[in-house]
Amino acid sequence: MTLYVLSGLGADARVFQKICWPEGVRVRHVPWVAWPPGESLPGYARRLAAGIDSTAPFALAGLSLGGMLAAEMSCFLEPRATLLLSSAASARRLPPWFRAPGLPALQALLPGWAYRQHHALLHWIFGLRTAEEKALFASIVRDADPHFVRAAIRGVLTWTRREAPPGLQSLHGAADRLLPARYAQPDYQVPGAGHLAVFTHAAAVSAWIRERLDLINDYKKS
Repeated sequence: MTLYVLSGLGADARVFQKICWPEGVRVRHVPWVAWPPGESLPGYARRLAAGIDSTAPFALAGLSLGGMLAAEMSCFLEPRATLLLSSAASARRLPPWFRAPGLPALQALLPGWAYRQHHALLHWIFGLRTAEEKALFASIVRDADPHFVRAAIRGVLTWTRREAPPGLQSLHGAADRLLPARYAQPDYQVPGAGHLAVFTHAAAVSAWIRERLDLINDYKKS
């Protein structure tokens, strides 16, 4: 079985470098494609899904923005499992300040350089403590395409999905400050972990992924 992995906003496979993927699973990191200004999150999910071979058994795993996209994909693809990591299964599970009136318009006014900043406040929001964690975050921010980030943030802020699609399974850092667990309503929380639990608490996240995929008891045969 193939596990298609979607990264977080502006990130790539680097953020998953400490994850120990289950044996017998072929892991494919789905590369981002351009996100045109004004395209909705569901619309982008449909275009991104072109990189997924749905003719063979597969599962989805998405981090943060990637989890929201995986949730949308689960509505028109037929994954064996859909795993959300530090994400939200619907717009209603985003924190209320994400739905503040006028926020999309305000966000549109930010200059491109504003999307490539990293500082102590962002370290706190993302739960970064060690030099290694901060260095990874800095490299991700430095390499991010500001045009993609701007369009993707607008896609999240204007997301309208009211209910979580059925069958999703979700993990969250209990101390996530960006997408607090009390709003995301995850199935499992990693104690002490922040938004980048996949990197800071990789052992716990790896074990959870393995347990979830083990429920598909024939995945090693496919």
